[in-house]
Amino acid sequence: MCMGSEFMTDFSLEFERWTDGEREIKYLTHLDRWEVHSAESIVVRLYDLQLTVEQKPRDLSHDKLGVGACVWDGAIILSAYLASQPRHRYIGCKAIELGAGVGLVSLVLGKMGGHVHATELEKLVPLLRTNVEKNGLDRVVPEKGHVDVSPLEWGSADGMKRALDLCDDGYYPDLVLAADCCYIDNEGPSPNTVEFVRLCRALCSEKTRLLISLERRSSEVRDIFIEQVLKQFKTVKRINLSKLPKSLNIDHCDLWDISVS
Repeated sequence: MCMGSEFMTDFSLEFERWTDGEREIKYLTHLDRWEVHSAESIVVRLYDLQLTVEQKPRDLSHDKLGVGACVWDGAIILSAYLASQPRHRYIGCKAIELGAGVGLVSLVLGKMGGHVHATELEKLVPLLRTNVEKNGLDRVVPEKGHVDVSPLEWGSADGMKRALDLCDDGYYPDLVLAADCCYIDNEGPSPNTVEFVRLCRALCSEKTRLLISLERRSSEVRDIFIEQVLKQFKTVKRINLSKLPKSLNIDHCDLWDISVS
């Protein structure tokens, strides 16, 4: 179904859901986590980009796929920031995404011409790979972007080795990306923020730019994150969200621009 002109904005979400036994097409031009997490497939529009993302809202519990089974606000914010930048900036750039979830951030960068390694827990890799294939980014095409998928868990015995193996022949990425990777999981083990920042640092050269979105769920987690990045990196600054679509100017999510130099 095509969107009406009233929905043609720089940001929108489109998905199907069932209401009182009837199929309904829902459009959003603002963030609404509860609505988004009611859908199994979402069309995401950011400026001139359009992507389709499959998700598993029934599998959000820790004993199933976990929180990575759906799109979260932090991923939309980071994706919108990337999409707002000049396209030529990312053509051919090499990137690694940590905790990619359903893959929205990697998909956006791939559509903009980037070469991305999207990483996630082993159990989420099939869903992540499905979305890469659905958006036509699984094939290496000259002068086009693509997304590779790899399992990776920071803090695990082989997590650091797996991550560094993604740096081909010692060539570090231009970008390291992460959306909503630091939080407290009330159902199971929470991600280790210290190990996360340590891994980010290991993936960065003097020329690497680290972009991280972080929802403000826990002041304790946020404080640990800021403390650790200030120890490991020279430049740590928050990105002003005012240049994103107005509906994405939210106060419960920070976007960080971090580098060694």
